[in-house]
Amino acid sequence: MSSLTSNTPKPVVRVPAGLLEFGWQIRLRVRAHNVTAGTVSAWSPWQSATLSDVVPEITGPEMTPAQESGGVTVTTSLTPTFSATASHPFVDSLYVAFEIEHDPDAPEQGTGHIWSGAEPDDPASGARTQVTVPAGVLQDGWRLRWRVRANGGPFASQSEWRTFTVDLDQ
Repeated sequence: MSSLTSNTPKPVVRVPAGLLEFGWQIRLRVRAHNVTAGTVSAWSPWQSATLSDVVPEITGPEMTPAQESGGVTVTTSLTPTFSATASHPFVDSLYVAFEIEHDPDAPEQGTGHIWSGAEPDDPASGARTQVTVPAGVLQDGWRLRWRVRANGGPFASQSEWRTFTVDLDQ
């Protein structure tokens, strides 16, 4: 059990190693003890949980339109659409976001984050998510990279970065 101070944002309880195993379905509840005042809160409602270190699986990441040209992925649109499927065996819905940033191998074009976007409602686990880059974000000739992030409560993962070039003349 942890002791808290008024500066502690959230209580943390650490269970000793070897007491729990991944895959177990457990129930838990909590209550607060104020040692200084000598008071104890009521118990919280029971909460169910499955112990897991499984992260969301991201499959089929895709950018449309996209074509290969000389070993480079090229989009001919300033408003491409990104899509992927994210799933998790214990999570009903996932927050799925797509990120674009400048390619670190082309620092003369800029550095860092450019855009990220997600569906306004978290899609069901296993559903295909699709987001279109809004107008005014990308520029012709930019070398960029993108990835997908999936988050469901404490479980999070991300795809590898994928590079692409914006070429409206292709």
